[in-house]
Amino acid sequence: DEVNFHPCGGYYLATRYALTVRYAVPEHAGVLQGTPTLPTTAGLASFLDLSIARIDRAYILAFSAPGLASSFSREFVVTAGPARLVRVVGQPGNGTGNATLSPQPGVELLDFGGNRVRDMPGVTYVVHAEARRVVNASYSERVFLDGAVDVTAVAGLATFQNLFVGPASDAYTLVFTLVAHNLIPAATSEAFSVSLGPKCCLRIQQDPGGASGGHFLSPQPQILVTDWSENVVPTDDVEIEARIEENGAILGTLSGTISLVSAL
Repeated sequence: DEVNFHPCGGYYLATRYALTVRYAVPEHAGVLQGTPTLPTTAGLASFLDLSIARIDRAYILAFSAPGLASSFSREFVVTAGPARLVRVVGQPGNGTGNATLSPQPGVELLDFGGNRVRDMPGVTYVVHAEARRVVNASYSERVFLDGAVDVTAVAGLATFQNLFVGPASDAYTLVFTLVAHNLIPAATSEAFSVSLGPKCCLRIQQDPGGASGGHFLSPQPQILVTDWSENVVPTDDVEIEARIEENGAILGTLSGTISLVSAL
């Protein structure tokens, strides 16, 4: 903005003044950012970097200089700008190998002033989530994240519904990025954990090998008790039976100890 001083019959003043701009209305509405005080040059002060963060208010700027009558701008309104920051507003809760995270995370999109962005015609913001397991202080590895990992923001808010991490660990974070906006920094959640779910399944850890008739199979099979995400459940109360089967029909005779209680 340019401000001219001509209090003397409409002529510019040649004297240099320190010109200060401040809010006139509303009182204490926010912070005027930038350089609010400039010296005049040949009666002209050209402000270059003034901005106001707080939105949805009508403002008037007041310009003053020692010994001169103040001047007031026309009223103007500050509105929300485009997304420039991703911030986690709802941290993910813990999960199990059989259940989704609870609670589910939420992410908001902010403009340069820290205001949540608004829906605008022709503008769509999609937030992408990925899970990472913290290995050490300087490294984390990406792990599979199930569920709807891409969510369209509504009024600047993206709420996830069914995110699920399977492998048990106490050192996970979620990383959120704004799709097609690579220059906007990602946001990282606080750490959360995924614990074992209840036992539900059997998983072959070692398949049986072949053998000559009547001799022990080599190697012998090894079977794990797992939850839905194939995390091993350390239980000793499951009896596992081995048998020869094809398409649901029992075929032949299996010799040896065919039932074992798990001992993990």
